[in-house]
Amino acid sequence: VANCNLDGSIKKKFNIRDFVRSAMPDSKTLLITAISTIFFLLIFFGIRYSVGYRDYVGWRVPSGFPMLNFNFFSKTSIKTYCEIFAVTTLLPLFGFLYFNKLPKLYSYLMITLVPIWFLVHATMVVIYESRIFLVPTIVVLLPATIVLIQKSLHEDSRESELQASQDT
Repeated sequence: VANCNLDGSIKKKFNIRDFVRSAMPDSKTLLITAISTIFFLLIFFGIRYSVGYRDYVGWRVPSGFPMLNFNFFSKTSIKTYCEIFAVTTLLPLFGFLYFNKLPKLYSYLMITLVPIWFLVHATMVVIYESRIFLVPTIVVLLPATIVLIQKSLHEDSRESELQASQDT
């Protein structure tokens, strides 16, 4: 369905059916997704059935400011710092130093997901269980660093091509 604007241009109206059809994956993808979901549910409920439900067992430090204090200012905080660095390395530093060169998606995730993830987990759980920081590292920090490296390589190759053309 289309309508004509005052300037004579044709503007297509948004049609939800066309949008849903274009966004739907093919039948093979849907089949793989359905089978994967069934396997996940079977494994999840199989483990739950064999092990049984276990109530939450609190840790020795309650969540909130006491956990924040434990994570950053206690005797074990050096272990915390080492574990965080071992998981994230220098990726957060690269992300924030070259923030302006990142695509909008990564810069948005860098200012929303990463700080919120770090803050929530710093106040709720023991940070030296560093696997909790793999999510922002793998989803945001690592791809953003790869994008920065690719941009840098592309700029270097462009400069070398330009220099080679000037030399000839």
